[in-house]
Amino acid sequence: MRNAQIFLANVIILTIRFTFLSIAQENDKFMDQNIVGALNDLIAREAQGVANYSVAIQIFQSNNLNGYAIWLSKRKDKKDLRIQKIINYLASREIPRIQSIPSNPTYGNPLEAFKSILSYDFNTTDKARWTINEAEHLNDIEAADFVRSLVDEQVEEEATASELLEKTRKEYNHRHPNRFGLGLIDYLLK
Repeated sequence: MRNAQIFLANVIILTIRFTFLSIAQENDKFMDQNIVGALNDLIAREAQGVANYSVAIQIFQSNNLNGYAIWLSKRKDKKDLRIQKIINYLASREIPRIQSIPSNPTYGNPLEAFKSILSYDFNTTDKARWTINEAEHLNDIEAADFVRSLVDEQVEEEATASELLEKTRKEYNHRHPNRFGLGLIDYLLK
């Protein structure tokens, strides 16, 4: 009789542990809808960034600035990777992704394209920082840390792009671009 009671007590304890473990795992996957929306918005913003870069690459290529086009292409690839990281992160927490379709921007010249994509990237970083703050406010440390890793990558890229933009701005005047100066910068980007 005693062995049966001990056995029954162990079964009850295991059932309770399993139930608490299941609840804990479900809570790990639960994510506030504001964070879900913000992450889906980051996917949409990065996808729009990819479209912006694609158009800018064409503009630089059509102006025989292939070094710039190569540099932008590498940045575009990093954006594609960030999109995939966010999608994988949402999938790991069993959260569906909302599809968005980016639009194709129009730029008048290479300098305008460069300034526009950099400004767009800064705005995307600001949105990501808001997401970090919101996740921390909601005690979703996992989401905050994940987005923080994306921001760290982005900020480093923005610093390099800002420096390149300043160099380009000095050499580019859409009436009389300094082809030698731009050509040198372009050559060094290859």
